[in-house]
Amino acid sequence: MEEPLCYIEISRDNRMYIIKVHATNEGVREYKGYNFEDLLTELAMDLQEEYSE
Repeated sequence: MEEPLCYIEISRDNRMYIIKVHATNEGVREYKGYNFEDLLTELAMDLQEEYSE
């Protein structure tokens, strides 16, 4: 049976982007920045490192 590894919440406060990752095994991590693409790149690298087998 499938089970989620994490839930990702993306929001914006004025010009700053905020990404919250609710991981089932680690709690909540938060990424903040003005460049959305850079935040997504950082998020993808962190998730790949954490969940790659």
